[in-house]
Parts: sequence; C-alpha cells; structure tokens
Amino acid sequence: MSQSYKNNISILEEALNAKKLDKKAHWKTYHQAFRYARLNQAKREEIDVLSSVDSIFFEKWRVPKVRTSIGIPILVISTLIFQIIYFALLSQNLGFIYALVFFFGFSLVNFTLSHVLYHWIFGVVLGIRFKSIFVFKSSFRKARAPFNLLGNLMPTFGIKYEVDSFLNAKKWQRSVMLMSAPPLTWIWFLVNYIFLLPVYPKEGVVLFVIGGLLIIGFMITQILSYAGKGDFWKASRDYQ
Repeated sequence: MSQSYKNNISILEEALNAKKLDKKAHWKTYHQAFRYARLNQAKREEIDVLSSVDSIFFEKWRVPKVRTSIGIPILVISTLIFQIIYFALLSQNLGFIYALVFFFGFSLVNFTLSHVLYHWIFGVVLGIRFKSIFVFKSSFRKARAPFNLLGNLMPTFGIKYEVDSFLNAKKWQRSVMLMSAPPLTWIWFLVNYIFLLPVYPKEGVVLFVIGGLLIIGFMITQILSYAGKGDFWKASRDYQ
C-alpha cells in the first residue's frame, strides 16, 4: 500500500475525529486518497473515512440540490410531459420549420433531463447508490480551452453517487454507470427525429441531411466527452 495513501487517510480520519475537516485545507488530501482507493482495493474502514469526508464536503457545497427520492420522480415526470407535448404538437400538422424548432427544443430538454436518469438507472441496477440531484456548471468547465468556455456557460443536472457504494463496485460497473448516459441520450434524440419522417415525407432529403448531421454530432460529442473531461473521461480514471 502506498505510504502517502496511508498518510492521507490518517490525516482525514484525524480531521473527522477532531471535527476540524475543512475543504480548503483537506480537499487535495481527499482527492489523492480517493484516486488511490479507486485504482486499488481499499479496505472497509478506509472507504468509511472517504465516504464520511465526501458527505461533509457535499453537504456544504452550496448548489441547488434535492434528494434522489424527490429528484428522480420529478425528472421522470418532466421527461414524460415534454415527450407527450412533442408528440401532441407533431399531430397538429405543423409547418415543417415549426416542427423542426419543436423537435430541437423539446428533444434538447429531454436530452438534458434523461441524461441523469440513465446514470441513475444503470447505477441502481449495478448496485451503486446515489444521494442527490444537483444543478451546476457542466464538467467541461474543468477542461482546457475552448471546452472550459462551453462548460462555464452550460448549467446542467448532475447526480451525486455515494462514495462507499461507488468504491465497493467493480471497475466495469462504475464504467458502465458513467458511460451509459451519453450514447443513450443521443439514441433518445434520434428516436424523436425518426418520428418526423412519416409526418413530413416531402421533406425527406432535408430530413436525411439533418439525420446525418445528428449522427456526426453524436460522434463528435463522444470525443468531446473525453477531451472535455466528461463522462467518458470520468470512466477512464479507473484505468489510469
């Protein structure tokens, strides 16, 4: 076991026992210890220390957040409502341009809402528990320019896992949970697009071009997810 890791755990444990844990003073120590525990098999007592530290840091993080028991039903209901509105509007024989506007508008909303839901669904199936849903800037903010500019401009939903269940899960389970959302949200996006085809058969060429651009957009975002320190980058941290 790394001596620095043992020292970091000891520092954190002492701060917890003395009730002197401070994010400014102990964040780097926690981050280093968590990183080592993620790459290696941590002991039960070490995971307990990291979990306690994480809980304190997260509770003191002043961002809009709500427990998953409340947040998940809200996201599910909101997603279904927007999807129903989308189908209802398509049935009204809207002009093609208006239909495209509604498609991108409602699909982008569902894209944002369902992203968190996919993380939660796969996490729960694989034994990873979650604490809260929060709203904050995209994780792209941590990346180098120009990705950080995008991240700072994009408030988005996030979901906070419980550290103990996360570290007790196998690496492949953590990877599946983290990487599940990007491709599935884009599949949802494309499903909504497919429903436009029978409604506007005369605009088939235009829709074909749009579909091609969406597929290209999907591939680009998967690359950006890694380069921009998104979900694929987060999953890769288990193997670096």
